[in-house]
Amino acid sequence: MAKKSDRKLNELGEYLAKRSINKSEVCRKTGIHPTRMTWLCYESITFLKAYELQLIAMSIKVAPSEMQNDLFGNLKLKEDNKNISEQERLNIQIINLLKVSNNSQNEIITDIKAIERIGKIITFCMTSKTEAEILNLISLKRKSHNFIALLKACVQINWLTQKQTKEEGKVIKTYTTTEYGRLLLENE
Repeated sequence: MAKKSDRKLNELGEYLAKRSINKSEVCRKTGIHPTRMTWLCYESITFLKAYELQLIAMSIKVAPSEMQNDLFGNLKLKEDNKNISEQERLNIQIINLLKVSNNSQNEIITDIKAIERIGKIITFCMTSKTEAEILNLISLKRKSHNFIALLKACVQINWLTQKQTKEEGKVIKTYTTTEYGRLLLENE
């Protein structure tokens, strides 16, 4: 177990130390247990509750919004708006092509998660990929009926090609994006 002297203050601990705030006084005023206050000052402040921040700010006579901004003002939103809209465009294009296609598997591919997976798989398979690599990409632990139907539909629509090879008595299936699949990605 780490000694007290070995532990490092987190943002809240540094905030209070910089202002020479007595933590036991804060505990007395706020009703926050001293153990909890120590935990808040040394562990990740990801779990700092809003009411705790409010009480601490009031006890040290700082505006809660100012304290929150000092502690969390460095946070930024993800700037994936462009990627999200590209993904949405690709999803719409895949949906439209699935409607036009005479694929018997269309009824399986109706939810948006499956559509997004198709877009990821087609993009990922620009070079040959195994089923295991594709499962890893879309965060599945094992093959399911829907996963197999999804790959089969992509092969039937001619977005992917499938090759089977035998290695050490096992059949290894690899998938590669076709020219038609590449055109789908370019036209998004």
